[in-house]
Amino acid sequence: SLASATNAGRSASHGSDGAKAWDGEGGEAGETEGFAFGIGHDGDADRIVIVDADGEVVHEDTVLAVLAERYTHESDAADPVVVTTPNASGRIDERVRAAGGRVERVRLGALHEGIAAVREDAAEAGALGEAGAVGESGAAGEVGDDTRVVFAAEPWKHIHVAFGGWIDGVASAAVIARLVADEGLEALRAPITERPYRKVSVSCPDDAKETVMDRLETALPAAFPEAAVDTDHGVRLEFEDASWTLVRPSGTEPYVRVYAESDDVDDLVAEVEDVVEDAVAAA
Repeated sequence: SLASATNAGRSASHGSDGAKAWDGEGGEAGETEGFAFGIGHDGDADRIVIVDADGEVVHEDTVLAVLAERYTHESDAADPVVVTTPNASGRIDERVRAAGGRVERVRLGALHEGIAAVREDAAEAGALGEAGAVGESGAAGEVGDDTRVVFAAEPWKHIHVAFGGWIDGVASAAVIARLVADEGLEALRAPITERPYRKVSVSCPDDAKETVMDRLETALPAAFPEAAVDTDHGVRLEFEDASWTLVRPSGTEPYVRVYAESDDVDDLVAEVEDVVEDAVAAA
């Protein structure tokens, strides 16, 4: 059984926290006795939140990881790709890789651009005759004509590409309900590692942000030489244990934001913060 709630009085423009959808009539968090899980939507049902049988919200990145892993596992593509955003958890990468796929990231709010970019790269690779090796070996990570976007999502908002190119919380509800009915919510969550998460802000004048970020593109990799580096959307470092940090300038306030997820998140944030503060001081 499931409990369901839709907050028709709150539109997507009134906050990005999908958990607030679980305020609808008859769906207060905690009112889940007799239910296996609950589903909440915002007013236009593009966002979705899941609560467990105890009324606790399931982390949005865990929900994303469950769906991403399932779509990757069920795909017959040689190179299945999940598109997500830089602020999304490394737990997604872990589960997608375990299922034989890979993750591509695109700036927040631009999932459609990310989907189009993967498809364009695949088409170009196929036209150049590079797809054969991928099709023969099935090696994820090589772009070819058997590269396929199987799922795209940012926290709370999912695109089920097999159904259509739009953000669809109703499709998410249907897919999750089927998975829970088959396997149970706890079994779906069991393989996923949820690490501590922190977000901090470092003061930085708006006119110094570009210089600071230029410095950080070299300073952060130098400080963490063991990390994989992505500088497409800020500076994102990913470590072998799936810990990660993202440093990017705020678009609206005089800050550089530091996001991190790690078993030792306080230590990681402190080290990253030191590098950011040095870059600001030198700007």
